[in-house]
Amino acid sequence: MNRIVISGKLEGAPEVKSGAKGDRTVCKIAVRKSFKDDSTDLFTCVATGKTGEWMAKILRDGATVVVEGRMMSYTSNGNTQWTLKVDEFVFPSSGAKRKPETRDEDDEF
Repeated sequence: MNRIVISGKLEGAPEVKSGAKGDRTVCKIAVRKSFKDDSTDLFTCVATGKTGEWMAKILRDGATVVVEGRMMSYTSNGNTQWTLKVDEFVFPSSGAKRKPETRDEDDEF
């Protein structure tokens, strides 16, 4: 099963990008490596459809979020890139969450 859940802070505002298969929302989430230091891992997250629309509308720089999705890879200029395809996101402080309808065409971005 390819499922990943991360919790962190949004680095910058989400960016909506247009493509041949429709709009997608791209954002970066900083996740602390440990509680002992401030070093972080930066995850690139992509959301499409209603989830992407909601993320672009309500997420702001510095917001704490929990996202759930699956890791996907693609090759660009001979380099393998890893991206988290977001299926659901949650605001931990409020418990509000957005889960989209199920779609198969979202597998590619």
